[in-house]
Amino acid sequence: MQNLGYSASFGYRNSIKSLFFNVIYSNTTTENNLLYNNEILENGAIELQAIEQDNKRFNHNFMTKASKYFSDFSTNLTLSANYNLQDFQQILNSEITDISNQNWRFNGKIDTDITDWLNTELESVFQFSNNQIQRQNNPTITQQFHKFNINIYPKENKYLVLKIEYIKNNLFSEKTENLFADIVCRYTWKKKNIDFELQWNNIFNTYAYMPYHNF
Repeated sequence: MQNLGYSASFGYRNSIKSLFFNVIYSNTTTENNLLYNNEILENGAIELQAIEQDNKRFNHNFMTKASKYFSDFSTNLTLSANYNLQDFQQILNSEITDISNQNWRFNGKIDTDITDWLNTELESVFQFSNNQIQRQNNPTITQQFHKFNINIYPKENKYLVLKIEYIKNNLFSEKTENLFADIVCRYTWKKKNIDFELQWNNIFNTYAYMPYHNF
């Protein structure tokens, strides 16, 4: 196996205006001499087969990120975007198949200090995934992840946080929505440098979650 890659980046930093920005592009080509195939046998076992065949995997990745601190509101805003493209070959149904995966990811986060003892964090992620097999497009997969945290510091050695997470998936013909919530209470015994923590996880008793992964 041989890897060949390169990357280029550009960054901007202005500490006076609390403004930061960067762009990164990377490209990787991997040369292999084996292709793998998972064969399901009659007894249910999975047999991994390797076929000697020269093949290449191409990976392109583009990422940009910007952040700005607004002192009047004690708020930090961060925005980012990522695009990834993979082209490779894989054995499907005993045939060598060309596969292309595209992924877009958009992220936004707002971190605000409301008072000295109260902080909020809001983060949203939108992700779109598209898979192409033998130049035939499959439906685009869309996913949303939203997080909201309320951090409370009543005293220097006490900490309370409410974590809420909402996840929405559109997987082909199936749509799912999930809501999770946790509460964490922490007390620090400074003299002994020991933390005591009490957690209440999955308050809404959400018991099913379906992730999605490309090839």
